Amino acid sequence: MDLTMMLAVYGAVLGTVGFILSVYLAIREYKKERRILKVILEYVTFYEHFQVKIVNVNFRPITISSVGGVLLEIGKRKRMVTEGIPSSALLDSVESNLPVTLKDGESAVLKLQDGLSSYYTDEEYKLEVFVYDTEGKLHSQTESKTYDPKYNVYQS
Repeated sequence: MDLTMMLAVYGAVLGTVGFILSVYLAIREYKKERRILKVILEYVTFYEHFQVKIVNVNFRPITISSVGGVLLEIGKRKRMVTEGIPSSALLDSVESNLPVTLKDGESAVLKLQDGLSSYYTDEEYKLEVFVYDTEGKLHSQTESKTYDPKYNVYQS
Protein backbone atom coordinates (compact mmCIF):
# COMPACT_ATOMS: atom_id res chain seq x y z
CA MET A 1 0.00 0.00 0.00
CA ASP A 2 1.53 3.27 -1.04
CA LEU A 3 1.22 6.69 0.57
CA THR A 4 -1.53 7.91 -1.77
CA MET A 5 -3.79 4.98 -0.94
CA MET A 6 -3.22 5.43 2.81
CA LEU A 7 -4.11 9.11 2.59
CA ALA A 8 -7.26 8.27 0.62
CA VAL A 9 -8.40 5.73 3.22
CA TYR A 10 -7.57 8.19 6.03
CA GLY A 11 -9.58 10.91 4.27
CA ALA A 12 -12.56 8.60 3.74
CA VAL A 13 -12.58 7.51 7.39
CA LEU A 14 -12.15 11.06 8.63
CA GLY A 15 -14.93 12.31 6.33
CA THR A 16 -17.32 9.58 7.50
CA VAL A 17 -16.61 10.31 11.17
CA GLY A 18 -17.12 14.04 10.55
CA PHE A 19 -20.43 13.39 8.79
CA ILE A 20 -21.72 11.18 11.62
CA LEU A 21 -20.63 13.72 14.23
CA SER A 22 -22.33 16.61 12.42
CA VAL A 23 -25.60 14.66 12.07
CA TYR A 24 -25.49 13.77 15.78
CA LEU A 25 -24.90 17.40 16.80
CA ALA A 26 -27.68 18.63 14.49
CA ILE A 27 -30.17 16.18 16.04
CA ARG A 28 -29.08 17.18 19.54
CA GLU A 29 -29.55 20.88 18.78
CA TYR A 30 -32.96 20.20 17.24
CA LYS A 31 -34.06 18.43 20.42
CA LYS A 32 -32.80 21.34 22.51
CA GLU A 33 -34.77 23.75 20.35
CA ARG A 34 -38.12 22.11 21.10
CA ARG A 35 -40.05 23.33 24.09
CA ILE A 36 -41.37 20.50 26.19
CA LEU A 37 -43.65 20.86 29.20
CA LYS A 38 -44.72 18.15 31.59
CA VAL A 39 -48.28 18.82 32.76
CA ILE A 40 -49.31 16.90 35.88
CA LEU A 41 -52.79 16.97 37.38
CA GLU A 42 -52.48 16.44 41.13
CA TYR A 43 -55.21 15.77 43.64
CA VAL A 44 -54.18 17.05 47.08
CA THR A 45 -55.83 14.72 49.57
CA PHE A 46 -55.59 16.65 52.83
CA TYR A 47 -56.98 19.87 51.29
CA GLU A 48 -59.21 18.02 48.80
CA HIS A 49 -58.55 20.12 45.73
CA PHE A 50 -56.89 19.75 42.33
CA GLN A 51 -53.76 21.55 41.28
CA VAL A 52 -51.81 21.59 38.04
CA LYS A 53 -48.03 21.26 38.22
CA ILE A 54 -46.26 22.44 35.07
CA VAL A 55 -42.58 21.51 34.69
CA ASN A 56 -40.22 22.74 31.97
CA VAL A 57 -38.12 19.69 31.08
CA ASN A 58 -36.13 21.32 28.30
CA PHE A 59 -33.23 23.75 28.07
CA ARG A 60 -35.10 26.80 26.76
CA PRO A 61 -37.35 29.09 28.79
CA ILE A 62 -41.07 28.93 28.02
CA THR A 63 -43.94 31.23 28.94
CA ILE A 64 -47.32 29.73 29.81
CA SER A 65 -50.18 31.93 28.69
CA SER A 66 -53.31 29.98 29.58
CA VAL A 67 -54.62 26.77 31.11
CA GLY A 68 -57.76 24.94 30.03
CA GLY A 69 -59.49 21.71 30.77
CA VAL A 70 -61.99 19.25 29.46
CA LEU A 71 -64.43 17.00 31.23
CA LEU A 72 -64.56 13.51 29.74
CA GLU A 73 -67.48 11.18 30.16
CA ILE A 74 -66.20 7.64 30.48
CA GLY A 75 -68.56 5.15 28.94
CA LYS A 76 -68.37 1.44 28.30
CA ARG A 77 -67.06 1.80 24.78
CA LYS A 78 -65.49 5.21 24.39
CA ARG A 79 -64.50 8.42 26.09
CA MET A 80 -66.61 11.36 25.06
CA VAL A 81 -65.93 15.05 25.60
CA THR A 82 -68.77 16.37 27.73
CA GLU A 83 -67.73 19.92 28.37
CA GLY A 84 -64.78 22.23 27.79
CA ILE A 85 -63.70 24.27 30.78
CA PRO A 86 -62.22 27.74 30.10
CA SER A 87 -59.32 29.09 32.10
CA SER A 88 -61.48 31.56 34.04
CA ALA A 89 -63.68 28.76 35.42
CA LEU A 90 -60.82 26.30 35.90
CA LEU A 91 -58.24 28.24 37.89
CA ASP A 92 -58.65 29.65 41.36
CA SER A 93 -58.74 33.39 40.72
CA VAL A 94 -56.61 34.25 43.76
CA GLU A 95 -53.60 32.15 42.72
CA SER A 96 -53.77 32.37 38.92
CA ASN A 97 -50.79 34.53 38.08
CA LEU A 98 -50.59 33.88 34.34
CA PRO A 99 -48.54 34.37 32.22
CA VAL A 100 -45.62 32.73 33.98
CA THR A 101 -42.15 32.08 32.53
CA LEU A 102 -40.38 28.83 33.37
CA LYS A 103 -36.66 28.39 32.89
CA ASP A 104 -34.87 25.05 32.59
CA GLY A 105 -36.13 22.65 35.26
CA GLU A 106 -38.45 25.15 36.95
CA SER A 107 -42.04 24.35 37.81
CA ALA A 108 -45.25 26.23 38.54
CA VAL A 109 -48.21 25.05 40.58
CA LEU A 110 -51.66 26.44 39.80
CA LYS A 111 -54.56 25.71 42.13
CA LEU A 112 -57.86 24.75 40.50
CA GLN A 113 -61.36 25.63 41.66
CA ASP A 114 -62.59 23.73 44.70
CA GLY A 115 -65.77 22.63 42.90
CA LEU A 116 -63.77 20.35 40.62
CA SER A 117 -62.74 18.06 43.49
CA SER A 118 -66.02 16.15 43.19
CA TYR A 119 -64.80 14.67 39.89
CA TYR A 120 -61.97 12.86 41.67
CA THR A 121 -64.30 10.29 43.21
CA ASP A 122 -66.81 10.23 40.33
CA GLU A 123 -66.24 7.19 38.12
CA GLU A 124 -68.32 8.52 35.21
CA TYR A 125 -66.23 11.61 34.54
CA LYS A 126 -62.54 12.36 34.23
CA LEU A 127 -60.88 15.76 34.27
CA GLU A 128 -58.03 16.42 31.82
CA VAL A 129 -55.98 19.60 31.72
CA PHE A 130 -53.97 21.25 28.93
CA VAL A 131 -51.65 24.26 28.78
CA TYR A 132 -50.96 26.79 26.02
CA ASP A 133 -47.64 28.58 25.71
CA THR A 134 -47.18 32.04 24.18
CA GLU A 135 -46.44 30.54 20.75
CA GLY A 136 -49.85 28.86 20.78
CA LYS A 137 -48.55 25.31 21.20
CA LEU A 138 -50.80 22.94 23.11
CA HIS A 139 -49.24 20.83 25.86
CA SER A 140 -51.61 18.15 27.13
CA GLN A 141 -51.66 16.39 30.48
CA THR A 142 -49.00 13.73 30.80
CA GLU A 143 -49.98 12.10 34.09
CA SER A 144 -52.27 12.22 37.11
CA LYS A 145 -51.07 11.84 40.68
CA THR A 146 -52.44 11.96 44.19
CA TYR A 147 -50.42 14.05 46.61
CA ASP A 148 -50.62 13.68 50.37
CA PRO A 149 -49.07 16.83 51.90
CA LYS A 150 -49.34 15.44 55.41
CA TYR A 151 -46.71 12.78 54.64
CA ASN A 152 -45.22 14.49 51.55
CA VAL A 153 -45.90 11.39 49.42
CA TYR A 154 -47.07 10.96 45.82
CA GLN A 155 -49.29 8.09 44.70
CA SER A 156 -49.97 7.31 41.03
